[in-house]
Amino acid sequence: MSIFGQYKAGLRDFQAGAKSWRIAHLLGYSLLRQRYSRSRLGQLWLSLSTAITVIAFGLVWSLLWNQPIKVFLPYIAITHIVWGLITASLQDATTSLSANGALFGNQETSFATVIYSLVYRQLIVFAHNIIIIIGMWVYFKPPLNLTLIYFVPGLLLTVLACVFTAYLIALIATRFRDVVQLIINVIQIAYLVTPVMWMPEFMPKSYNWLLTFNPFAVFLSLTRDPLLGRAVPENYWLIACGITLTLAIITPYLVGRYSKRIMFWV
Repeated sequence: MSIFGQYKAGLRDFQAGAKSWRIAHLLGYSLLRQRYSRSRLGQLWLSLSTAITVIAFGLVWSLLWNQPIKVFLPYIAITHIVWGLITASLQDATTSLSANGALFGNQETSFATVIYSLVYRQLIVFAHNIIIIIGMWVYFKPPLNLTLIYFVPGLLLTVLACVFTAYLIALIATRFRDVVQLIINVIQIAYLVTPVMWMPEFMPKSYNWLLTFNPFAVFLSLTRDPLLGRAVPENYWLIACGITLTLAIITPYLVGRYSKRIMFWV
């Protein structure tokens, strides 16, 4: 099969997964319901645990960085929530295909369906945590402006990149199981070098290029900054589009080339 044929085969898998959106919805939502099936608060524990975490981090780190709480705590809260959306999708992808092997063998479900379901699950968690962001807006009254409208394209671009990256990670991690620990370590290191617990302006201007070449920092800024009333750097949009376009070329090609081998790897 030619390279173009393999790319088309990969696209067909993505399309088949989109047509099975009901299965993706059931897979994503049922896991959350299962986790909190015997809890009185149910899925509100997601928001409650996140709120406790961000308040604790925000109070401590505002003192360490000598920053006003009304500025730093909303930043920490929104950044932490967006960071969870991105990294949880990537980390769950490492075991997504191997954990659903029976689904592929018995029902001939598209591999992309599982990828859609895990990203969808993280979007549900993100939606639950929106209440925390609203609470920060009401209490601290950050300077929101028209930049808020850029949240929608920023979130869409981030989710699209997460889908392609998650599928790529799932494909590699299913073939090479040692990659699972590698991905976890990369995310842990990225947490330290990405402005999650510190603000981008803390970085000396001569080293701002480190943030530009950090894809986590770029996509984090696309979704976080509009919610804080901050302008997203223009070059971040170009970089994010370039990364997403590259992933949209590489991932379907690799899926089309190795899709017939995935069942043997699972």
